[in-house]
Amino acid sequence: MPNYFKSPDLTVKLVCAGCYLTFGIAGIIYTIAGGRYKDAPFFRFHFMQSIVIGLLQTLLLWGGGAMVSIVGGILGLFGNALDGITVFITGGATLVFKLMGFVFSICALLGIIQSLRGKQLEIPFVSRLVRQNMR
Repeated sequence: MPNYFKSPDLTVKLVCAGCYLTFGIAGIIYTIAGGRYKDAPFFRFHFMQSIVIGLLQTLLLWGGGAMVSIVGGILGLFGNALDGITVFITGGATLVFKLMGFVFSICALLGIIQSLRGKQLEIPFVSRLVRQNMR
């Protein structure tokens, strides 16, 4: 029986870092392959957190891009009368969504660093959601 409370093994640290790079696919492969620490709280925390960060980032960027396209199309129906406003609104919204995506990328990078250090990264909303679902 593995001891889950000691410092994580290097293999688990690398798999956890890989989870952040692949939005959890590395963790799925590790679990299916029957990895030694697949039930360890350290692995499960990073595995689930990487999935949540990846999903939030993907939904934010896709949803934001769709919203910008729809709003730009609707404002484009008015022709040249609202041309400056259309560019301002769609450009500003695009910038906001890309900056929010960048924040999630920074969170993933910090998750990689912390998993390689053998620690858990506390992201305010995401970590609370992950801890509530770790059963």
